[in-house]
This record gives sequence, structure tokens and C-alpha cells, in this order.
Amino acid sequence: MNRHAHVRRSRARTSARVGTLLVFALVTLSASPARAEPWGAPAVITHPTAASRADLELAVSRELNVMHVRLADDALTRQDLLIVGRAQARDARGLPLNGRELERPQHFRLLRRRSQCVLVHVESGKARILKHTTCRMLPAAHARGRLPHG
Repeated sequence: MNRHAHVRRSRARTSARVGTLLVFALVTLSASPARAEPWGAPAVITHPTAASRADLELAVSRELNVMHVRLADDALTRQDLLIVGRAQARDARGLPLNGRELERPQHFRLLRRRSQCVLVHVESGKARILKHTTCRMLPAAHARGRLPHG
């Protein structure tokens, strides 16, 4: 057998294996985009109520270790990401009392796990079940456009 023919056949077999593995990886990844989260699938709040808003505000304030937070009434009703920054104290002219704010905003994601709505603090990875909140999973197309964790 010619030495060059043996090398060509070996390379062809290696290329076929790599191609097969790549196709397998792509099929596996595309088969379950909504299950990429260990806690559940990306979700949004449905039918927000005073109780569900209080539930959400309590979960965020506990995670941030503050007495109270004020969130918009439509928080987490259109997208699964909530970004929370501290309100700055301002003087009578509207200028910040402490100068520039250096603290980074905190990120929260709403996920649906079975029938539960779960709020995940992205920076810490801690999860809290929102007992008085109803939510629905986002379609996979919406989930693909999300920001990465951490």
C-alpha cells in the first residue's frame, strides 16, 4: 500500500468523525433551547395583581438586603429580565448627593419550573419561588435573544 494513500484515508476518516460530532452537537443544542436553564424556562408574569407585585418586590428586596424596593407595575410582564439599580438621593436642584453612582445594577430572571414562577438573582444564582404569581413560558424565539448569565 502506498504511504500517501494511507495518510489520505486516515485524514478522510478523521474529517468524517469530526463532521459527525459537529452535527450531533448542533442537533443536541437546538433540540432544547428552552431547557438551557437549570431552574426552568424563561417566563413572564401573566395577570399581575397587587399580591403578585408585592410578592416580586419582597423577593427582590430580600435578595438585595434592603427594606423596600419600588418596581414598575409592569415589571417582568413583557420580558424575563429585570434590572434593578439603587435610587440616588438628590438635592433640591436634582443633582446626586453622593456624586457618581458606582454600584452596578442587579439582574433578575423570571423562570417557570413546572407550575411555579421562580425569580433568579443572576449575580448570586439564588432562586426564590413567587407563591402569589402566575407566569407563562416565553416562546423559544424570545428566549434565544436573552442576555447570558453572570
